Amino acid sequence: MDIKDWILIGGGLLLVAVIGHGFWLAWRSRRDTLRMDLDPNIPREDVDPLDLLRAELPNGGARVRKIEPHEQVPFVLEPVTADAAGTAKSGRGHKPPIVPQRKTTPQRDTKKHTIVAERQRERDRATQQPTPRGAAPLGVEVDIEAEPNPPLPTEVIIINVLARNGAKFVGTQLLEAFLRNGLKFGDMNIFHRIQPASKEVQFSVASAVEPGTFDLSAMDALRTPGVSFFMQMPGPNDPLEVFEDMLAVTRDVAASLGADLKDEQKSVMTTQTISHCRARIEDFSRKRMSQRA
Repeated sequence: MDIKDWILIGGGLLLVAVIGHGFWLAWRSRRDTLRMDLDPNIPREDVDPLDLLRAELPNGGARVRKIEPHEQVPFVLEPVTADAAGTAKSGRGHKPPIVPQRKTTPQRDTKKHTIVAERQRERDRATQQPTPRGAAPLGVEVDIEAEPNPPLPTEVIIINVLARNGAKFVGTQLLEAFLRNGLKFGDMNIFHRIQPASKEVQFSVASAVEPGTFDLSAMDALRTPGVSFFMQMPGPNDPLEVFEDMLAVTRDVAASLGADLKDEQKSVMTTQTISHCRARIEDFSRKRMSQRA
């Protein structure tokens, strides 16, 4: 016999073995009566309850589950008691009234809930203990890096220049008065006094009509009953000097347009009102210096 004959014989035997193995598997599967069906409705362990809620709402609201006629709710009718040894048995003597009990699905993550409950009890016991003097109470967060002094609230000094007897300013006249006093059109579409060296805003002026902005291309059509000069603190390095400069500009604009100076409450800007503004600025400066110190 040559090599070809051996190959044919070996191939035939291998084919017979494969066919026989297939028949054996088919015969064995018919003998096994155990079947395992996987319920697709069993929830995964990592399912977030919020995800289940989102699946119901808000897309169409909650689903109404219809109970089929053949579906029954299981009940446990026989009461179960425990003897001294802890062995569960059915009561035969004095039986308590039979109360139907609905079977519930066992809760998952029992170990996790137990650990959380134990930690909560430890925190409760710790909060009942007296807190040492100088120590922060348990559960109170202490910001070590918090600033000892909170930042000062923003102060705004306002001087209104309002037209008399219900008249209105013409935009071109306002523009001429602004440019004469060194005001420049800039951010937020309003005019500003700019410090030449630092290029910082000293004070600003806006229209008394909402939204308070100016349109340079339409100043000839602008009509407004007044303008508002304002200085913000913190802001200028020398706020009192800036206030005096702003006061001088408002007086020049009011004199050129025949207007009156009013405070932020639209009251007449008297000498007493000006003194009060200066006192506010000095008080703010003192607080700022003490905070820096």
